Amino acid sequence: MSGRWQRIKHQASVFAGVARRLAPFVRGLKSKLLLAFSASVGYTLLRLAEPWPLKLVFDHVILGQPLPPSLLAIAPWAANAPMLLIALVSCIVLIALGAGAFYYLQNVLAAHSGQRVVARLRTSLFAHLHHLDFAFHDRRKTGDLVVRLVADIRLLRDALVKLPIQISENFLLLIGMGMVMLIMDWRL
Repeated sequence: MSGRWQRIKHQASVFAGVARRLAPFVRGLKSKLLLAFSASVGYTLLRLAEPWPLKLVFDHVILGQPLPPSLLAIAPWAANAPMLLIALVSCIVLIALGAGAFYYLQNVLAAHSGQRVVARLRTSLFAHLHHLDFAFHDRRKTGDLVVRLVADIRLLRDALVKLPIQISENFLLLIGMGMVMLIMDWRL
């Protein structure tokens, strides 16, 4: 057990060192990344709202069941099934438009921030390569250096910008779905 703990501790220290080394490349982009995260939260909230109008369409327009007491505010529309259907379809369209706008904003901000991080990282690495001895370049293959400057940095961009936003979005969606299920029926 202590060997496994030691490996975890070592991996955590390596990750912390890498994060400290790469943190300067992300500085100055915190406001854009925070805005991208906020757009991700808005997108998640609208994704959680997507099934509710469909539930009302099936339960109250198609099956004709009475509205629950929590939805008595829309009771004037509920008396007329076509009016309720028009209102619910309008809600579905507005939710889809809002979710699309939040998703677009999140992707644009994340892509722009990712490109800035990559540009800074490539500039730094290119300057570092220029300061290395000629003996280093004689030992290395040119193709290997080019692949590292292109492909590996792209992976770092995804790890620094895209993955944290996507992981937080999926985590928020999971928590939100759990809360909705708890509110609907605690036994779920």
